[in-house]
Amino acid sequence: MLFDYHLHTSRCGHARGTMEEYVIAARSLGIGEIGFSDHIPLYWLPEAQRDPGLAMSFSQLPGYIEEVNFLQRKYSDMTIKLGIEADYIPGHEDELKKVLDQYSFDYVLGSVHYIDGWGFDNPAYIAKYQEWDINELYERYFALLQQAAQSGLFHVMAHCDLIKKLGYRTQMD
Repeated sequence: MLFDYHLHTSRCGHARGTMEEYVIAARSLGIGEIGFSDHIPLYWLPEAQRDPGLAMSFSQLPGYIEEVNFLQRKYSDMTIKLGIEADYIPGHEDELKKVLDQYSFDYVLGSVHYIDGWGFDNPAYIAKYQEWDINELYERYFALLQQAAQSGLFHVMAHCDLIKKLGYRTQMD
């Protein structure tokens, strides 16, 4: 059976269409299970620094959960899971756990989109790649992925190759 547990909605600022359209599209493609996993609010940043193009706000989180629950009831012949994608930010594990513990998610995708505050997969900040030795950058990224996996906060790690998104690759000997 085909499934997709990494669906974002318009609430996270970088997806289009309604959640119901996703369900209908999945059904038409023969996908028997889906899971919505919008980006959790940027919990580690002061509210004024949270970018609505990257993640939903805390005020949107209850509506997101309510909409998934509604779709689960409406399309009860299909498995629709309630997930969330959460960034791993070293030093902020307790804050993240506090947010996650408030809700009954079916699963939590862990991800690393930031290295020392730098959103490395954001084209707006591509110039910062020039400040790194590419091999050291990859080592730092994979060390953060390992820390995230060992934190116990996540059920699975998402897009473990995100560091290559903008085309920067390590040099092979």
